[in-house]
Amino acid sequence: MNVEISVIVPVYNVEKYLEKCIKSILCQTYKNFELILVDDASPDRCPSICDEYAKTDERITVIHRKKRGGLSAARNTGIDSAKGRWLSFVDSDDWIAKDMLEELHKGVLKHHAQVAICDFFRVYENGEETGESYGNFHGGVYSYQEVLYKFAGEENIWYTIAWGKLYDRRLFDTVRYPVNKLNEDIFVALELFKQCERICSIEKKMYYYVSRAGSIMQTYTVQSLDGVEGWYHIFQQFYREKKMDLLPGIEKLLFAKLTTVYGGLPKKDRKEARVKEMIDCSKEAVNILKKEKLMSKSSGIRTALFYHMPTVYFGVEKIYNVVKRIRK
Repeated sequence: MNVEISVIVPVYNVEKYLEKCIKSILCQTYKNFELILVDDASPDRCPSICDEYAKTDERITVIHRKKRGGLSAARNTGIDSAKGRWLSFVDSDDWIAKDMLEELHKGVLKHHAQVAICDFFRVYENGEETGESYGNFHGGVYSYQEVLYKFAGEENIWYTIAWGKLYDRRLFDTVRYPVNKLNEDIFVALELFKQCERICSIEKKMYYYVSRAGSIMQTYTVQSLDGVEGWYHIFQQFYREKKMDLLPGIEKLLFAKLTTVYGGLPKKDRKEARVKEMIDCSKEAVNILKKEKLMSKSSGIRTALFYHMPTVYFGVEKIYNVVKRIRK
């Protein structure tokens, strides 16, 4: 029987979490899948854990990379090796609900979609929900043009992250994740969706995204500014395509990523050339909005304050957030 789904799990330095991830995949109600564990030259017990599980289930394939290449390189290795008609990515410190593959597979078949997306829980390592909210995720069947508005709105995180989805394998015929980039998902998401006639969103939480100290997404370095570059890339693409009504939303996401990373950097790193480069990208996006008369007064004040007086900006933002919490 041909493999229907390939589940790709990049593995690096997660020996504490890996078994829970693997077990959640092996106990899926949908059975016709292969599990590809890509050991990205992990220095801990992960390689041996992968090998031990491969002995217990013939659906598991383990690939040991000789040199660490990062998350994108590991995903690409998995894609190159996949035999399935459909692909799904799971991060090795996360886990999935037992019916995730079944529900996503039903979704793409029922709606003749090329991608199915599910909602997710954000949890601590012990499984307790963090209580953080990214907004509201709405189920439905959407065209590429309709998904663009989700990219530029409150639901953007569901449509940019790689995990929590089932993809038609053919979408990756000419697409791979960029190596040596953080927030790599942003760079390829549109390239995948633009090939789709339909995208099916299922309003059910079936992926458990673990928020843990020390993970790539919880610490900020200058390389974290790759996410700003990703949003700037999308902003420029929309501008070239004259999708003017989407530009303010993308600029807002770009600026939010910039200020979040900048605020989390050590002061000495804020003088790096890469920081200035991304601030200049933000300024260019703002200037385009002003030129096209798409910049709101409040956004203009917000961005100008950050560019000229970042310390004051973060002080004002802190007071605003305190007042906002009190009003709740």
